[in-house]
Amino acid sequence: MKIGIVLALFSIIIFACGAGGPEGPANYNNDEAKKLFKRYCSTCHGIDGKMGLNGAKDLALSTLNYDQRVILISNGKGAMNGFKGMISDEEIAQLAKYSLNFKNPE
Repeated sequence: MKIGIVLALFSIIIFACGAGGPEGPANYNNDEAKKLFKRYCSTCHGIDGKMGLNGAKDLALSTLNYDQRVILISNGKGAMNGFKGMISDEEIAQLAKYSLNFKNPE
């Protein structure tokens, strides 16, 4: 219960800081987001999101929505370090939105 409240509050804070709504940041730029992904994420996830180095999840198989991805990128999980404080909230939002491109269509 407590973790749910913390996650909900964290999401509200992210959105209040301009990270965007449930679909992503208002000023989303796919080219810039792709550069960020290549720089910060491709080492483990690969350019196509499927590499899986160091236990990285296959992003095509991920069921996380945008909000959940923002939280995961911010805080990290398992071997993945969080990026909060390393990159801006806007960059985190850009990465979360971009990572949805890898999702397999349902």
